[in-house]
Formats: sequence, C-alpha cells, structure tokens
Amino acid sequence: MAQSNPSRLLRRVAFAALCALLLLAMFQIRAQAKNQPDEGDGDRTSVLRSIVVEPGDSPEDVTCFFCPVHVKGTVNGDVVTFWAGVDVEGTVRGDVVVIGGAIDVRSRGKIEGDSVALPGQVVEEPRSSFGGETDEHPWCHLPGQRQIFWRGAVGWLAHLMVFSFLILLFIGARRVYQQAEYISLHPARTVLTGLIVFAVILGLYAVSPYLLTGRFGKYIGDWAIGVTVLWGLLLVAGLAGTCTWLARAFFSTMNVLVLTLAGAVLVALISLIPFAGFVLFLLLMFAAMGVPIWTRFRAEA
Repeated sequence: MAQSNPSRLLRRVAFAALCALLLLAMFQIRAQAKNQPDEGDGDRTSVLRSIVVEPGDSPEDVTCFFCPVHVKGTVNGDVVTFWAGVDVEGTVRGDVVVIGGAIDVRSRGKIEGDSVALPGQVVEEPRSSFGGETDEHPWCHLPGQRQIFWRGAVGWLAHLMVFSFLILLFIGARRVYQQAEYISLHPARTVLTGLIVFAVILGLYAVSPYLLTGRFGKYIGDWAIGVTVLWGLLLVAGLAGTCTWLARAFFSTMNVLVLTLAGAVLVALISLIPFAGFVLFLLLMFAAMGVPIWTRFRAEA
C-alpha cells in the first residue's frame, strides 16, 4: 500500500487555506464598501460594490471594477465594467463596454452607442433598442469574472488543454517534469521572478510612447506586438510545468501527460471562481513565467 505523502497533503491544505483567505478578504472589502455613500449625478466609479442608476438619476460615465451596473434611469455617457456585467432597463446615451460579463438589455431598455462584450455576450429582450454596433465574444472567458457562461468556460478549458498538450510535445515530458519539481522546491522564488518579469513587460508597454517618438513613432504598434509575443512565449513556456506541478498536489500518478492535462482542468476550474479566481490565476501565471528563467529549458542529466 502506498504511503501518504506529507508534502502533498501540506500543499493541499495550504491551497485550500489560500482560497478561503481570498474569499474572506473579498467579502470583507465588499462589506466595507456597502457603508460608502452613493455619488451624485457626476461620474460614478466603484470597486466590488454594485452601481444602481435609479429612475431620475442621470450620471455621466459609470465604471465598475469586479461589480455589475444596473441602469434603471439614464446614463449620459459610457458604462464600463470589468469582470462583471451590465443590466439596462433605462437608457445609456453612450457606449456600453463589458470586460468579462454580459450586457442584458431589458424590454424598453436603450443603448444609443455601441455594445461590446469582450469576452461575454449581449442579451436583448423584445422592444429593446440598440443605436450602434453590437460585438460579443461568448466563447472566451476571463479568470475570476463574476458571470460564468458555459460557452466561455468550455472554450477556456479547451484552450488550456490544447496549449498545455502542445507545449508538452514541444519541450518534452522530462523538461516539463523538471519545471514542476523546481516550482515545488522554490515556489516563492518562482512566483516572485514571474512577478518581476511581468512588471518589466508592463514597463516596456508604458515607456513605448516616450522612446518611440518622431520618425520612430510609426513603430509603436510593432513594439507592442513584440512585447506581447515576449510575454506570451514566457507564459506558454512554463504553462505545462505549472499545470503538472498543480496536479501533483491532487494526483499520485507519475504520467506527465495525465498530470499536465489534469492540471489544465484544475487551472480552468480555479479560474471560474469569482474574483478569487483572478488572484489565483495571477499567481499561477507568475509561476509559469518565472520557472522557464530558472530552469532554462534544460533537463537534468
């Protein structure tokens, strides 16, 4: 009979404790936000606290982070939400942009500008009105978004499994397992390295308007593409190893293919947790970006 692995049990307990702490922090922040007074008819911005535009209200732009917006009155400007949706019963004179959620336009609801759900979907009831273009991407998903759609969840899972499998084939099972071993031995160092690399990449984005001026200004687009490719290469280079490391905390098999695919499923499930899934995915992303730098893609002899 196989003996229990104390380190594996410890990783499971630590992972469950981290999830509980993140959820507790989310509810604590939300409870504190409820005590804040509503704003007037100017711009409205909120974090974790829902914004309701009551009948008779007429704010300008409305922005909500990790919280939904319910429009019953009139919004004179744009409505933008991140990781949550917008419900329109009244009128929005500008655009409605949802990053990770749905735009629900009820009967007699009206959006005079464009409606964009990326990723997400646009749902319209009879007698609703759209003045601009409608753009939706229901097969995509953002980690931690409040609204979960089956098409987005399936598409996200398929992307993770396919990418992990292709990376495993490209760099080899031995190197993937080496990455998983390294993360197990040095989790904090790996995540911190990925965080630093990610900060550097964001810095490269930020400085591009200042570096590429004058006759070099036409290369800003190419610069952005190059930085994005760099970020993508680092991320995918450690994705399979990170998935394998995560799966080892729950499964005892030594088959790297099974561990990689199971880890991809776990990453997808973690990403479906509202809000906390975003934080956990960031930690996994930092690990995936940091481990290739330390292992240098070489397997041990």
